[in-house]
Amino acid sequence: CAAPGYLLFAEEGALLARRFDAATLAFSGEPVRIAEALHYYRTVGHAAFSISDTGTLAYEAVREDSRLVWYDRSGNSSESGWGAERYGTVRFSPDGQRVAVDVTDSRTGTADLWIYDTLRGAPTRETSDPIDESDPVWSPDGRRLVFRMNRGRPAGAAGTAAPNLFTRIVGSTTEPELLVGHRGPLNPEDWSRDGRW
Repeated sequence: CAAPGYLLFAEEGALLARRFDAATLAFSGEPVRIAEALHYYRTVGHAAFSISDTGTLAYEAVREDSRLVWYDRSGNSSESGWGAERYGTVRFSPDGQRVAVDVTDSRTGTADLWIYDTLRGAPTRETSDPIDESDPVWSPDGRRLVFRMNRGRPAGAAGTAAPNLFTRIVGSTTEPELLVGHRGPLNPEDWSRDGRW
């Protein structure tokens, strides 16, 4: 709550304020937008803002969109053809013909995995779960991805689930398979060439 009698909340990446009577627990009036592009993670209800008793507001804005640009061995660049997005980890497949990348939706703050075909110049959505999927790593044969996701894992000390490692066959419609579950967060970095580690 913020004086005098407002409740601040996040919705689809915007920070809103609405009149709120703490005694009767009742809203009045319509919400008013006070900031756009708020860093917001809908799955766990996290919105990066704070307001003081004197009414000073501080909030974290989402990072700006970026572009994927390809560089050849001579240092020449070319546009990927994929528009500006909030890209995260970018990984080339072993054959160099596809790129796995996590893309964050600015309205929800959660990321999904996409596969970009470098020959056709076209992206395909790989995951669409409302839970965050990020940090993809290719298997040595290029058939599977391992990635982090906040689902199917034990809860941490604060009661929230830490991201654990999942795997799935690229292009399949099957549910991701839990690979490693742990109370602490795990990030995939590499997949051994023999496929065992």
